[in-house]
Amino acid sequence: MVEDTDIVVVGAGMVGLAAAAALAHAERRRWRVCLVDAGEPLAPVATAIQTLRVSALSPSSLGLLAGVGALEAMEPMAQPYRDMRVWDASGHPFEPGAVHFSASDAAHPTLGSVVENDRVRAALLNELAACGVDVHFNKRLDKLRLERRYQRLNFADGTVLKSRLVVAADGSNSVTRRLLGIECARKNYAQSALVCHVTSELAHEATAWQQFNPGGPLALLPLADGRISIVCSNTPQRVSELCNGSDATLGDSLTELSNAALGRLQPDSPRASFSLGAAQATRYNGARTVLIGDAAHRVHPLAGQGANLGFADVIELVKQLGASSDSDDPGEARALQRYARHRRREARQTIVALDGLQRLFDGESAALRQFRVRGMRWFDSLPLAKRAAMFAAMGVDAGTAIAAR
Repeated sequence: MVEDTDIVVVGAGMVGLAAAAALAHAERRRWRVCLVDAGEPLAPVATAIQTLRVSALSPSSLGLLAGVGALEAMEPMAQPYRDMRVWDASGHPFEPGAVHFSASDAAHPTLGSVVENDRVRAALLNELAACGVDVHFNKRLDKLRLERRYQRLNFADGTVLKSRLVVAADGSNSVTRRLLGIECARKNYAQSALVCHVTSELAHEATAWQQFNPGGPLALLPLADGRISIVCSNTPQRVSELCNGSDATLGDSLTELSNAALGRLQPDSPRASFSLGAAQATRYNGARTVLIGDAAHRVHPLAGQGANLGFADVIELVKQLGASSDSDDPGEARALQRYARHRRREARQTIVALDGLQRLFDGESAALRQFRVRGMRWFDSLPLAKRAAMFAAMGVDAGTAIAAR
């Protein structure tokens, strides 16, 4: 049996779900949207914070979630943060040489919110059910073939879909991208990241904290229950040691790696780790297909921009399809080309910037360390530069924000 639809989104991560919801809500469009995923359905999300993977979502990303009706359900367990403090391991977050970002300097109530990825997914899945989007799990894509004005999708269970647009949101190892023959340039940072939650001796003060250590950055993200989400980047060997050590050893290590900025840190969750790298697809579109999220790009987590880049893809895709000269056809080639050109350029700029930061803070020589501290002190003294950096990270239009002051 072959089913026809307007748009198929492949991948039920946060970005894929947001794309399906945004396309289903697109103004003056009545597209039939279907979402498929090779994995199992999302397990029920508990009222307490339990899962390890969290994201620091920008105001722009939160605006997208609000626009599709998903923000209200996740807000009670989202932690807004108003400040961010960044410092080198040789210093302290409240001493000269550290950089302090404040939402008040950007004329905005917050810099963003930290929330569990699965909580975002649950809110989006509920919204998709409410607006009639068909969602199918355990659907492994086997073949993809262009047929006139459609892409034909064949799945392992025998299901066949014909769609006028396929949105690939199936992650950094995207099957859809492979079936399209799109190559991906990759970089391995020879680093891994440990993630866990900890309690802290001092309150997080609705602040995101990041210390740059010789082995890699340590991020401390505030959670709504008062705990801290840890993302500790380091060599694979060191991360393995941290993952396999006792709670006491891990607590001692994290306290030392953070220069005790929040006092004593004590593990309060399971632990997990993943390897770090960067990637950029050689192109973001094909015939009636586009790539979004990690299927298109992957960045180092040191600035927490991975999820926000994906949500920005969704915003731009909906914008370009809405501006299409053919309002009935979501696969109109020129709209997809405009999306791909704009987002690939933006992603490349982010990848290059984060790669440069990673290189700068990876060196251990005394001269480089002194250069970093002086550079951060200089940057912190430039309000216009700091404001521009905040606007970029927040996805907020600088002119609008300044006018609102």
